Amino acid sequence: MRSRYTRLNASSSKMDLDEALQIFKEVSMILNRLSSLICLLLIFGSVELVQAQSSRRSSSATAVAEKEKSSEKAESEQTEIKWAEIELSGMLPEGPSLPGLFGEISESVNRIFDRLDRAIEDDEVDAIVLKINNPLVGMGTVYELHTKIKAIRKQGKPVYAMLETALTPDYLIATACDKIYQPEPGMLLMTGLRAEVSFYKNLFDKLDIEADILRVGKYKAAAEPYTRTEMSPEFREEISELLDGQYAMLIKMIADSRDLTEKEVEAAINTGPHTAASALEAGLIDGLYYSDQLEEIALENEDDATFKLAKKYGKEKVDVNFDGFTGMMKMMNLMMGVEPRSKKSVEPQIAVIYATGAITSGRGSGGIFGGDGIGSDTMIETIREAAENDRVKAIVLRVNSPGGSALA
Repeated sequence: MRSRYTRLNASSSKMDLDEALQIFKEVSMILNRLSSLICLLLIFGSVELVQAQSSRRSSSATAVAEKEKSSEKAESEQTEIKWAEIELSGMLPEGPSLPGLFGEISESVNRIFDRLDRAIEDDEVDAIVLKINNPLVGMGTVYELHTKIKAIRKQGKPVYAMLETALTPDYLIATACDKIYQPEPGMLLMTGLRAEVSFYKNLFDKLDIEADILRVGKYKAAAEPYTRTEMSPEFREEISELLDGQYAMLIKMIADSRDLTEKEVEAAINTGPHTAASALEAGLIDGLYYSDQLEEIALENEDDATFKLAKKYGKEKVDVNFDGFTGMMKMMNLMMGVEPRSKKSVEPQIAVIYATGAITSGRGSGGIFGGDGIGSDTMIETIREAAENDRVKAIVLRVNSPGGSALA
């Protein structure tokens, strides 16, 4: 019985083992399928993740590109305000500008007008700034500059004046501008007009020199400084009338330009000189600003714009290469005051001839090392040359002279 039970148990154990193996195989298959499914799910998920990341990267890149484009578009749509700066200072003689030995062409009234004309025609220039710093010019040039600035304003371009320590001629030029600005420490030294005459009679007496001059007429007073110690009544009358005429013109010009009455202008002159603050209070200027505050003025009413100041606008330079024989000739021409010639034109021309300085017989003076002078021979040759030129249809003679030799 024991043996039989033992065999039965062995048979039963064998059957249980087979069933267990079968179950293990089935479980293994299920696990394999599950693992395959999990792998598929993981692979599919990673693909989706890569696609999502790629999509995010693409959209991010697109957003950056669109942002850059919008930034570029905003910059391109941003308005640029450009002002041209032209300085009026120092000697401004009549006539063509002469090149200096260091490249820059010296300023002259003629050159200033050329630069102003260029600014008028330049579509990129929105306004002109005149830095007026004691230009050494006569009253005739002051009135001419005043008229020129008025003409610029009529063409639609505003003109602003920047003053520092301003004399009467500086202020007269500035009154033609739309606005006049001055820094707070500035001064307006406008105190009217005066004339001085030096007399040499006492000096000649000490040197035992006697001036022998023939005078024709009471009002021919050019010789008085050498024969008298003070003005004659006729000379004083003559000078007074000239000053009174200039003063009346000055008062009217300021009153008309600044929208003031003539009495208000006279009162301002009689209470001068003025600080910038008192000049502003009297209505003689429009604001207290430094030159580096021009951007603030230009962008005052602009929400989205940039500012550019073209300093020394239109100022030209010449070639300073003096190598070789050609360079030597170029230097000699510069030293003699010969202006570089532009290419010849076949178009009809108007010749402008400048007669500047005292009138003398013979050849005229000029050039880098000489002063201005009107020589009779030089002037006659110049006028004849222009008259014989078939391209020249008219001649303009600009005279800035105190007079001189009657024989010349």
